Amino acid sequence: MMVTPLRNGIIEYLDADFGVGIDPTTGNVTTMRGMCGGIAYATGLTVVPTVLSSRNAIQCVTDGLRLKIPGLSYTRTPITIYVHLLQATNDATVRTVAALGNETSTPSHRLRLYHPAGANNVGANGSGNSVGVSSGTGYSAGETVLGCCRDGTSLKLWVNGVLSTSTADSVASGLAVEDTLLIGHNVTSGAVSEPLSGIIRRVAIYGVSHQTTNADAIYQEWLNR
Repeated sequence: MMVTPLRNGIIEYLDADFGVGIDPTTGNVTTMRGMCGGIAYATGLTVVPTVLSSRNAIQCVTDGLRLKIPGLSYTRTPITIYVHLLQATNDATVRTVAALGNETSTPSHRLRLYHPAGANNVGANGSGNSVGVSSGTGYSAGETVLGCCRDGTSLKLWVNGVLSTSTADSVASGLAVEDTLLIGHNVTSGAVSEPLSGIIRRVAIYGVSHQTTNADAIYQEWLNR
């Protein structure tokens, strides 16, 4: 069953139910198409299609996907990201779930959703003011819907529709080049880093600020579907 997220302000929505491009020789995922016309491309050869509990998904092992999003050069544009994880490695390794960042240079993010070192930790951060939040609980090896929002006033982090933590934030300048959505990995000096090592079903990115009511609505739509 395909489930679409709230549409107001949506930039792109990727869902494994839309289908993925498969290399006929290797069986690896090559592309994942978005609802709004974007195409995410695999960054390597270890992204594979999978089915878990009768639900389509992609498994990111040591690589992930990259989606170029034109028109996100305005520094103060609110950004909200959600990721529906069906499974993830929960350990003491830093793992990036998704980030709107720079695809070619050292890590620099307008907004990043990640697993800090340490079991159960979940966090969100952004360049400019070096703003960040994290929680010692919430990251699970099982199904989880994670969300974060940076809107020029605050940085918020949600786990399964519940506000985990937040902090005041004033978005600084110098973020204009960060227009690539990295899915299931980070980038360091142009190379893939901090791989998720998990299974992703859906990803959504918005250009509007979300509150807990929005995060809960996404969670209710996605969980167990």
